Amino acid sequence: MREQITYDKKAERAYMHLTDFEAGSVAATVDLMENQEIIIHFGWQVPVIGVELAGRTAQKVKYLNGTADVFVREVIAQGFKHSFRLSNEKAAGSAVHPDAPHVVFLFSDESCNEFLGIDLYEVGETK
Repeated sequence: MREQITYDKKAERAYMHLTDFEAGSVAATVDLMENQEIIIHFGWQVPVIGVELAGRTAQKVKYLNGTADVFVREVIAQGFKHSFRLSNEKAAGSAVHPDAPHVVFLFSDESCNEFLGIDLYEVGETK
C-alpha cells in the first residue's frame, strides 16, 4: 500500500491520500467551509481523492509523514467505516462538504478549529 500521509516541508502542507491517483486526476480543490486549513481534492473518477492540510492542522500530522495504513476499518450496519484519529479524544464537532457527505471531518472543539480525524463511510453490502 502506498503512503496515506505525506508532508511537503517546502510547502508546509500535509496530504492524506484516500485513493490511488495519477497526475491530472484532480477535478477540483475546495476548502472545507468550517475550517479553511482543510482542502478537499475532488477527482474525475472518484468523489474524493485526498485531503490537503495547511497551517496548524498540517503541523499536527506531519510526524506521520510516510505512513501507510492509518485508517482503521470497521463493519457498520450500512457497510464500512474507515477511521483516522490523532488521539482517543472524543469529537466535539464535525463537518462535511455537501459534495462529499461520506467524508466526515472530526474536531476536538465545537467550532471546528482543532482537527482530530476523519471518518470515511463506504455504504454497501458488508459481505
